[in-house]
Amino acid sequence: MNSGCRDLEINLYYIKTDFKDLVFKLCNQLYLKKLKTLIKLANNLELDCLDKFLWIHKKNVFLPHLTVRDTSFGNNPILLTSNENVSIDIEKFDIIIYSPDVYIKKFENIKKKIFLFSYFTNDGNCEKNKISLSSLKYKVKTFIETNDYKWKQI
Repeated sequence: MNSGCRDLEINLYYIKTDFKDLVFKLCNQLYLKKLKTLIKLANNLELDCLDKFLWIHKKNVFLPHLTVRDTSFGNNPILLTSNENVSIDIEKFDIIIYSPDVYIKKFENIKKKIFLFSYFTNDGNCEKNKISLSSLKYKVKTFIETNDYKWKQI
């Protein structure tokens, strides 16, 4: 029986710590689970900043990733792209992560799990955004960071 929900699953994360730190930790977990991850960033400056961070953040942890500017990014487990780059076939990825600085007009034809990050401002905005996306029949889970890397689901 079809419940009327779309295939798209959206996890909204309202963060207090730096996005780069969170995405490093999250991508490390996704990599260990062998999930292909696409990280969408607002622009090439943000892309370059995250790319550099992922290479130098922890000396004893290697997190394989490439950017869309790399010529053969096809089978890499983690790909960084920005709104300024060419379009990517998102169906090749298991997870799509959007940085807090990415503006999303609509979710067209996406049937994946999406992690949306936004910097926390107040509980009211969190609840309002969850209700708004749920009203469009998306499967939505909302989390607020309480302490470093600790989450409360609302």
